[in-house]
Formats: sequence, structure tokens, C-alpha cells
Amino acid sequence: MQLGPHSLVKNNQTVDYHPPFSDFDSFLKTQAEKLGDQPALIFADFITNTTPTLSYSELDSLTTSLAHKLHSAWDLKSGDHLSFAFSNTPEILLLNYAAWRSGLVTVPLDVTRDLLERKIYKLKFTGAKLLFTRSDPKVKKENRQIQKSLPHLQIVEVPDFKYFRELLNEKTHPTSSSLPKTSLSSDCLILFTSGTTALPKGVRLTLKSLSANAYSIAAWLKFTDQDRFHVLLPLHHINSATFVNTTLFAGGTVILSPRYSKSRFWSTMAQHRATGASIVPTIAYDLLSEEKSFHNNLDHLKQVRRIQIGSAPVQPQIVAKFIDQFNIPLIQGYGQTETSLRSAGVPMNLTPKKYAHIIKTNSLGTELKYTNVTILDESGRELPEGKVGEICIRGPIIMSGYLNNQEANHEAFQFNWFHSGDTGYFKQISGHKFFFLKGRTKEIIKKGAVLISPLAIENTLLGHYRDLDKVYAVGFPHRRLGQEIGLVTVTQKPAVVDQILLDAKAGKISTLSRFESPQAAITVSETALPKTSTGKIQRLKIREEFAALLLENFRTITKTKNHLFRFIGPEETSVLKQALKINNLRWGASLKATLKQFTARAENGLLIGALNSKNRLFGTVSAIRFFQKDLHQPWAQTWERVTGKGTLSTHNHKGDSLLCVAISTRPSASSAKFSASVSQKPIQQLTPAKLKQYLESNQDPIIRFHRQTKGGIKAGAKIIKSIENGRPQDKDSLGFNILMLYPDLKEKPTINSQATLGTQLIEAALLYAYEKNLKSVYAYTRPATLSKYFKS
Repeated sequence: MQLGPHSLVKNNQTVDYHPPFSDFDSFLKTQAEKLGDQPALIFADFITNTTPTLSYSELDSLTTSLAHKLHSAWDLKSGDHLSFAFSNTPEILLLNYAAWRSGLVTVPLDVTRDLLERKIYKLKFTGAKLLFTRSDPKVKKENRQIQKSLPHLQIVEVPDFKYFRELLNEKTHPTSSSLPKTSLSSDCLILFTSGTTALPKGVRLTLKSLSANAYSIAAWLKFTDQDRFHVLLPLHHINSATFVNTTLFAGGTVILSPRYSKSRFWSTMAQHRATGASIVPTIAYDLLSEEKSFHNNLDHLKQVRRIQIGSAPVQPQIVAKFIDQFNIPLIQGYGQTETSLRSAGVPMNLTPKKYAHIIKTNSLGTELKYTNVTILDESGRELPEGKVGEICIRGPIIMSGYLNNQEANHEAFQFNWFHSGDTGYFKQISGHKFFFLKGRTKEIIKKGAVLISPLAIENTLLGHYRDLDKVYAVGFPHRRLGQEIGLVTVTQKPAVVDQILLDAKAGKISTLSRFESPQAAITVSETALPKTSTGKIQRLKIREEFAALLLENFRTITKTKNHLFRFIGPEETSVLKQALKINNLRWGASLKATLKQFTARAENGLLIGALNSKNRLFGTVSAIRFFQKDLHQPWAQTWERVTGKGTLSTHNHKGDSLLCVAISTRPSASSAKFSASVSQKPIQQLTPAKLKQYLESNQDPIIRFHRQTKGGIKAGAKIIKSIENGRPQDKDSLGFNILMLYPDLKEKPTINSQATLGTQLIEAALLYAYEKNLKSVYAYTRPATLSKYFKS
């Protein structure tokens, strides 16, 4: 018998997968009878400070009532499609389950990244007959536009979950027996995934594929009815949809957050006694800076058994650091929307030694319970151990196919396997095949676990910017998001590229969300584009050849005749060694830094360097972003706490203000001369009044430096406060630090190439703050010659 993409073979035997329920209606009724008042879902809504709860009995009764309304009030029939556009909220769970128990198909929309045209496309493409949205003015305005394009679409506007729940309160209590019967093999969910084509593809998932994956995950991650699983990724994504199913199939409780919040992650886990969560690599990276929150909540986090990570390439260093810092297993998984989520995962029963080895080698793990995984060559032959080919998957977890896209289906199901589009290989470890990711065979951009179509970006730009001859969108490395979006362009008018980036920063490129908009661009000649012998553009080689240039472009703040002002990356060891040498020459023995600290600064925060064309470094300024409202919190009282002991681990990429914490330039003859010319007055006892007088006198060179005008702004920085014992080891300043505030950036700062390099570095920081629309720029500095005049 020939095996197909939905076939399953285990131990050389063909296995027929049968879900433990005959249809979704019977599943919901059985769980309600068995679990009753046990909470199925707790909505940890930190936005409204409420925690609505649904028991298993309420989940059954409310979805029964909603299913009847979908068919009676809105006249839907079996097989019809309904859609919704919500951020994470219980309505999504109720709409999914009501639809699935009554033969309907749900089409979630992405409220963050689906702009108006994309929403209309998805609704029209799926033939959706009903749309649920919120009812705020912005959404109402958009709904009017949707209604013009789709006059037969019914739109239901819901202000909040409380209103929605009251909508379902029936005086009569309908039963589910009169609802249409559903086949587990029929479509129940359409999720859209970007491909290399301009328009996203609709993935057709069934209750059979969803349940097979959920039960595979339950077996892999050892789910039980005692699990309280934190769901924080968007519910329109297969990750959260499947982990909700997994938790409820096991009889546990879903802890649902309205959205991901870095600062609330550990407190939410603790407050609701969560036993696990599913995150993406970007979140793992973010949480490394939330160690304080973790320890503040530690007493209520001891029940956390594991956190699952996947949906994007994982950096082994981040995983190892996370586990070391929090002592919680971070279990890697692999899969796609087309596989209903996970097809492979790192086993939980490994010894600590093997687990550490698997983390270091960055394995995807082994195939899961209802999955077959293999490596195929271009002819469809299975490859032996160590040989690189395409990762292919088979089993009941596989989608039915792409909606109305025979060409894509033919490509995806060649040789009776689902083709992932990823290259990889396997190794035999302890008698099991462990799979490893090598790279992408397609040109898709994977930014923060979101798949973005390069062709969609290119078509949009070519349609909007007529001076653009050719453009290719590619991903380039980004330490937090994995990849960021860059452009390789061909044009006779390079100014159009600058305009694209300006429009992208302002969110002004029609049909592209800010998240999908390019963040870097370079212009090349037509002859520089890599091509095949037949003249076909080689997209993968474009990325290989130009990714480094795009990364430098992305990191560049500005250029002058002599210097390039840009962010230094953690991988630039030779530049970091130069930065360390300059710093230690400038600051002296008592304030010496280490290479580890400077590498951490480049990894965690903002390390701006001034370099020449030969990559020689002349100076740096270290800075963090933070929220202005937190400026007077205890963390801001010492240099060590402000800077995370010199590592800039306190940097918050969402912060609304900039704080410059260290600046150093190569020593020059003028600086040496200045040092020798300091007036030698008699040493006096320092008092608060004398400190104030000293600071106001403008005789301190560092305070005077910050007070000088910079960037074409009329005024310099002003003193906000002095901080005693801010840095006790700084003997020159008697341990004092000074907090200074630069003027509001109402106009774009300029770089004065005739000014000192220190001034230019601060001007580069001001320019960065202006372009990021930050509220304020502060300097956490020192009165450098205080000890020349006073003793403490």
C-alpha cells in the first residue's frame, strides 16, 4: 500500500489515528460532565484588571448557545466560514469551539499586522459570511470600508467580553443534539501563512489534524489535568490555538493573557500558578532582563515544569543562559502551521548531561507521537544520517491542503510527504533520530517568529515608488527578532530609497504594517545582482552576499567625512577590544571594564561607536532605553544598578527615553594638556552647598561638556540632581554621579564634524533618539575633577 502525506508508520507498522472522541460536540459534553466547575479558562486581563473565568460546564453551555445563534440568528450553514478580529480574549475560544461543534469553519484575522486590504483579501478569499470585531471608533471606521467591499458580509461589533457573554445568556437552554453533525476530517480552521508569493496562503486544518497534534504535544510535554498553561502568543496563530486545545484536551486550565508583556510575564505565571507556557525566541531573549521580577515571584513559580520554545530558529546560547538563570527547562519544538504546530521536539526524559548536549547542538529533537519526519533529496529519496536535504513530515497532523491553490498543494505534497521548505539532517543519538535545522530553502523572512513574504513587500514598493527599478526584500540578522527586513535595490535615483526608509519609520507605506516595513536598504548596480547562467535572479545568494551590508546599514546612525557613527554588534570582537582599550585608558584603573562587559553592552543595550573607513574605533558612548516614569525608582540611584553592573542588561527596547551612561574617546594631546593645567587650590571639605557651587561654577570639564550646545540645539544639558555614592569606586568624582537632561528634540539634530569627537558621539545619540521619537535624552555622568578641590 502506498503511503500518503497523512499516513503514519511507527515501529515499521502502519498506524491509523482515531481521536478519542467521535466529534467535537461529544468532546465538549464529556469534559463538562467529567470536570464540571473546574476552570477551563482564566482570562488574566491586566489591561482592565479583571479575571473572567470559564468552567468546563460554562464552556459547554456557552458554545452550545453560541452555535445555535450562529446558525439561527446569522443563518450560517454547515461548511460556512466565519471570521473574527480580536486581540487575545475568551471570545476567540468560544467562537472557535461553537463553530467546530456545529460544522462551521473559523478564519481568524491578525489585528496587529493585517491592514485593511489584507483583511478584505482574507475575508473575500475564504468567502466568510460573518465577521466579529470590537466596536471602538477606529474599528467601526474600518468596518465601514470592509462593508463597502463586501456588502453581503454580516459584521457584529462587540464592545467587550462581558457584553458578548450576556449575548449568549439564554432564557431557554438549548441542547447540542439539534446542531449539525460534524466530521473530524472536514475543515474547521483556516490560518494564513506567508509564502514566497505576493499573497498569503490559506492553510486548511481539520479537527483530526488539530487533535492529533494536541495529543502528540500532550504526550511529549507530559500534560495532565493539573496543568495551568499560560497562553500569551496571539490566538490567531497556530501556536496558541494548539496549546489551548492541548491543555483542554488534558483537562487542565488555560491562563490567557490579552497580549505578551515582558514586565508581567513572571508575575502572571506566579499569580495564576502556571505550570508552563509557550514562547518564541524573541521572548526568551527579552526575559533574560527580567531576573528581578522572577526572583520577586519565585515562591509562586516553583510549580513551573517546563516552557516550550519554537516557531523560529533558536539560538542555543540564549536557551542555555535562560536555563542557567531561571532553572526552568526550555524545551525546543519544531513545526509549521501546515503541520498543526509541532512535528518534532526535544524529549523531556533526557538526562541532564544529554539535555545540555542537545541544547548546545541546537537539535530540533525527535519526531512526535503522531508524526513521521525524514530528510529527502530532490528526487524524493530518503537520505542517510548526516546528509543534508529537505525536512519532510507525514502523519495525521498534516493540513488538508492550501485553500484554492493547486500549484502550492502540488509543490507541498511531492513524493507523498509534506515539504517544510527547511533544509536539515539527522543524527542517531541513543537509538533515536535527532533532527537538526540547516537553513531555509525558501526566501521567506522570519521576523520574531512571524513569516513575512518578500514578494508582497517588493510588489507594494514597486507599486508606490516609481523611481525604483528593482527591489529585493531579504532578511538580515537581528539579535532580538532573529531577522529584520532589508532591501537590495536598483535605481537611478537613490533618494527614493531614503524616502522609503523614512516612510517605513513613520508607518506611511500603504498596505504594509510597521512590522512588515523595511528597516535597512542598500543600492547596487544591476550587474552586482547574483544570477544563474540563464539570467534568473538568485534570491538566496542576494541574502548571502548583502546581509552583512544591510546589517551595517541598519546599525548606522549617520556618517561624516571622517567617521561612521553606528551601533557595535556583540560579534565584532576586534572592535570591542578597541572599545575596551579606549575605555580603560580614559577611565583609569579603578573604573576598568572587561571585554565580557563590553560584549554584553553590545548584546544587551546600545553601544554607539565612531569608526573610520578601515574599521578603526575612535570612541564610544554606551546608552540604554528606559521609561521616563521609572527614572526616580531605586534602580536609578547607582551607576552599577543603572547599567546592570556595566552590562546594559537594564536596556528596554520599548523605552520612551534614552540614558547615556558612559562615553570614552581616544586620548589626545589636548586632553593631556588640560589634565596638567588644572588649578591646584587648597583641598576643602565637601559640603552640599560647596558641591552645588562647584557644579554651578562650570569649572568641571565633564559637566561643562554636557552643558555645551550640541546637534544645532540652542541649549545644552541641565543638571537634574546629584547622586551621592552613585559610584563609590570613582575616586576622582568622590563617588558622586550627576543626572543631566538634554533639551527636547523638536528639530532633527545635526553632527558638527568640527566639534570634539565626544560631542559628535552625543550628537549621534541625540539623532538616534530623534529618529525613534523618544521623549527625552539624559546623561548619567560624573563631576570628573571634584577630588582636585575637595575631600569627602
